Amino acid sequence: MILAWINRGLGETMFAAGLLVLAAGAQLSCNHRTHSPAENYPARTKERVMKLSFTRSGGFAGPATALKGEVTFEGNSARATSDFGYRRDLAPEEIQTLRSTIMQLPVEQPASRQQPDQYQYDVSITWEDGHVRNLTVHGDGSPGTENLLEWVRHECDRIWTHRTNQ
Repeated sequence: MILAWINRGLGETMFAAGLLVLAAGAQLSCNHRTHSPAENYPARTKERVMKLSFTRSGGFAGPATALKGEVTFEGNSARATSDFGYRRDLAPEEIQTLRSTIMQLPVEQPASRQQPDQYQYDVSITWEDGHVRNLTVHGDGSPGTENLLEWVRHECDRIWTHRTNQ
């Protein structure tokens, strides 16, 4: 669409020159990139997750149902916290399952379809080396993110229950 607009506005010669500049820029950016997508999120077999933060937004009621939560991992224990005094210690099996789920996330996040009135979940994973990985998931998620999304949804339900019972 943008290229068609450029073509109408500049004429054939200028359009061809513009494409050459775009192609040269694309080549420069490709040469400048030194890491493949797989290298951006290497398999982390020795690194440990230190923090998992998540935010739920959107939905039919919008800001009224928005939530934030965080899981902090310390050694073999982990605690989920949120606003309004919510605190929950995770069971050892749950910690292991959550860590395993995080380790099995796809290197590149497949696109998830955003639908009207569905929640959006923004997830941030912080590793002990300081590396941070951010994911955004809509609705039912995308392939490879379903298990993490299921855990985040359940934790949001727990936080919501705590919040509404205060």
